[in-house]
Amino acid sequence: MSGRSAAAVVTALAATVLLGLFLRWQLAGAVDVLVAQFTHLRHVHTHLGFYGALVPLAWLAAYGEDGALPRLTAPVYAVFVIAAHVGFALSGYGLLAIVGSTGVLAVWLLAAWRRRRLVVVGDGWLFGAPLAIPVAAACIPAIAVTLRKDPTLSASIVQSFLSVLVLGVLVPAALHVVGARAPKKPLWLLAALLGAVALGFAQLSLLLLPVALTLLVVAMRSRLDLLLRLLWLAFALGAAVLALGMVPTDAATGVAALHFAVLGPVLMGLAWPYLERVHPIVRVAWTLAVASMCAAIFLHEALAAAIAGTVVVLLLALGLALILTSSIRASVPRTTAPPEGHAQ
Repeated sequence: MSGRSAAAVVTALAATVLLGLFLRWQLAGAVDVLVAQFTHLRHVHTHLGFYGALVPLAWLAAYGEDGALPRLTAPVYAVFVIAAHVGFALSGYGLLAIVGSTGVLAVWLLAAWRRRRLVVVGDGWLFGAPLAIPVAAACIPAIAVTLRKDPTLSASIVQSFLSVLVLGVLVPAALHVVGARAPKKPLWLLAALLGAVALGFAQLSLLLLPVALTLLVVAMRSRLDLLLRLLWLAFALGAAVLALGMVPTDAATGVAALHFAVLGPVLMGLAWPYLERVHPIVRVAWTLAVASMCAAIFLHEALAAAIAGTVVVLLLALGLALILTSSIRASVPRTTAPPEGHAQ
């Protein structure tokens, strides 16, 4: 990953988590600034996480330079991302946000098209992403049509849209990066699409079982770091619990599950080549903080979620500092002693 790409992704990630922390403290009643703009800022938080950090990181970390985008695409993409989030902040799903999001989606589709060879030569993880992006894009017109006529249906389609991105692009990218054993094509893509439907429509929750079973087998059979293995096992068990209707299907459950997935196994998997430079104690502490925050969200404990979220942000800052320090040390050439007898 180039320095500019890494800086852009880290900046977007930092902005996302800081805004998320701000919103957590708003929900806890400790911050009364911009309370009226809570909904708009929540849109910024969610979309920036996907537009600016997670999807670009997945493309760069797992799909590399295969079918690299044209040189000017990155600046254009940045303009679209900024425009979309200025729009979200000012007026929610208004004209500017729609235009910016349309541009973001166009770049995603271009990236998928230029990596279309993966559908033929990619393994059980990589081949599905070029297909998942168009499927997610197909949700957009349905969301637009139902947004005002049937907000409940529109919200369900939005959940399925986000789930296609998580299960169809982010999860396989993260598992590929850490070297997890891939299932045969097209098993994961089919499981991911069924799971996305289930996560959008609770009455079809059993369709999430293939995701749970596949991840359970992968976590048990792959030679992963113990912490990563436990995270993916937790992801699989959580999917099974949701599929069997063992927890309430309310907004808090969805928010907790999404945050655990993207901040836990997905983000750690995508960033694993860098996280190996971070002391295991820090990685374990991050995992516990994320789990604590998600548990508090699930239990509707706003103050506890805000406190745990603060720890998450502090540990993220520590991890990034350790990675940066390690990178700087690795880039500094070591001095060697002059040959014996050489004039000093």
